[in-house]
Amino acid sequence: MRKVIGLLVASVLVVAALVAITTAQSGSAEQQIRAQIAKLGTSINPSVYTPDAIFWSGAYSKPIRRSDSEASTRSVLIGAPGRKNVEATDSPEKIVVSQGGDMAYEYGTFKLKFDDNVGHHDLQGALLRVWQKIGGEWKIVAHFQRPYGQVVDAAPNPDRR
Repeated sequence: MRKVIGLLVASVLVVAALVAITTAQSGSAEQQIRAQIAKLGTSINPSVYTPDAIFWSGAYSKPIRRSDSEASTRSVLIGAPGRKNVEATDSPEKIVVSQGGDMAYEYGTFKLKFDDNVGHHDLQGALLRVWQKIGGEWKIVAHFQRPYGQVVDAAPNPDRR
C-alpha cells in the first residue's frame, strides 16, 4: 500500500513539475514577443519580420509580402507616401504560444496618429499577428491590422445572394 501511495505522490510531483516548466517557458516566450512588439515602434521594423512575411492593413489595397519585390517591400517599410509625425501604439490583448513553443499568435488593438498631404489622422483598430520562433528569436510571419469603421465592398459580387 505504501508503494502505491509513494508512486502516486511521485507521479503527481512529476506532472506538477512538467506543468510548471511549460508555464515558465510560455511566460518567457510571451515576454520575448512583447519585447519584439516594443521594437516595432512607429514603423514596420524589418528585423522583427521574417523575409517572406505578409502584411496587410487599411493603408494598402492588397496584402504585401516582403519577398514579392523590392518596390513593394520598400513601400511597406517606409509607410504611405507623405506620412510624417507618426505615433503608433500597439496594445496586445492576448498572446498564445503553442505547446511546441515555436509558434504563437497575438491579437489586440492599435492607435495610429500621423499627418499627410490630406491632413491629420487619428486611427484606432484591431490587429492580429502570427509569430514564429526562428533561430531562437520571435519573428512576425503574418500581420493584419485594420482601422475600425464601416466596411465597404470594393465591387459588388454577382455570385453573392
